[in-house]
Parts: sequence; structure tokens; C-alpha cells
Amino acid sequence: TGGEGHWLFEPQSTNLITYSEDFSQHSILGGTITSDDIVSSDGGINADTFVEDTANSQHRIREDINVTAGTHTMSCFIKGTDRFIGFYPQGAGTAFAVFDIANSTITSTGGSNYVDSDIQNYGNGWFKCILTYTVSTGTSALHIYLSNLSTGAAPTYTGNGSEMSFYGLQLEALSYATSYIPTNGSQITRLADAAFGAGSSD
Repeated sequence: TGGEGHWLFEPQSTNLITYSEDFSQHSILGGTITSDDIVSSDGGINADTFVEDTANSQHRIREDINVTAGTHTMSCFIKGTDRFIGFYPQGAGTAFAVFDIANSTITSTGGSNYVDSDIQNYGNGWFKCILTYTVSTGTSALHIYLSNLSTGAAPTYTGNGSEMSFYGLQLEALSYATSYIPTNGSQITRLADAAFGAGSSD
């Protein structure tokens, strides 16, 4: 910034998703998951691919999470250009955002609990999609929908075998997305970054 180097310090945060990379652990409708199918945004062969079936149905990944009241941010790394992607949490709060991965844009947003959304280019065809929304205490059903419409957060359509790849699903009780916190069977907390003696010659 302005020619000066800066450090990014992050607060403590918890990934409330217990399986952030193994999408076979989530509820799947209208397709199948191929685990560890392609190279992810971190360089390992650990991204899963969702292959939609040819049924006239919704085609989605779902995870139910117990949450407390407040602002939450959902994020995921996504690759593929055959479909739009809809983030659509329900239950404890209703909000949605539709992402056009092919053009790196957000095509539609809404819902009474919607706060903000973003899409970030991580290179090699990977994009980090982000949705921030408010919830009340209870169970929030997180949905990631493949969509054939730029405005369709949760559409029903006849699939054609399109593929989209996913990596690093995260839900945080924050008003923005922090860096990725991997999980494998339990929620994981990353402690806050800290600096001591900042500004001194040491």
C-alpha cells in the first residue's frame, strides 16, 4: 500500500464446518462427489468435484450447523465454469448470493438477512466465494447450489453432467472471511495473530 510493506494480522476465529475438505461428509442432492479429484488452490490434490446427475431436481451440497445469534460469513473455494453457484443459508437466517465463476462476478443477492458478498480470484481457475449474513440462535442449513440461472439461488432444472470443484468450506462467526482454517472431523480454532514491540528497531 503506497509502496510500503504491511503485515496482515487476523483475529481468533473458528471454522464451524467440521469437514472443510471432504464434501462426501455433507448431504448431497442431484449429483455425486468425487473426493481428492483435482489440484486445489493450495497446490495439493485435495479438491472434491461435484458431478450433477441428469434428474430434474435441485443439485446441491448441504450442511446443517448449530449457530449462535450474530453475523456469520460463509466461504468456499470453487472452480468450474459450467454453472452459476448459489450460496443459500436457511433456517437460522435467510440470505443468498449467486456467483458467476466464469466471469468472476456476483449476479444476484438478497434475503432479509443478507449483509455482503464477494468473489476473489486465487489463480488457476480457483475463486473464493464469500457470503456474510445475520442469524438467530438455532440450526443454519448451509446450501451450495449449482444453478442454471444467474438469478436462481436454489433452482430446479434438468442436469447434464456438469462438474464443479470445491475446496475449503468455512463458516465463521465474523462479519468477514479470514484465511482458510482446515478441519477434518471437528471444529478448529485459529488463535489471533499478535505483534510485540511493533515500530521499534527490533
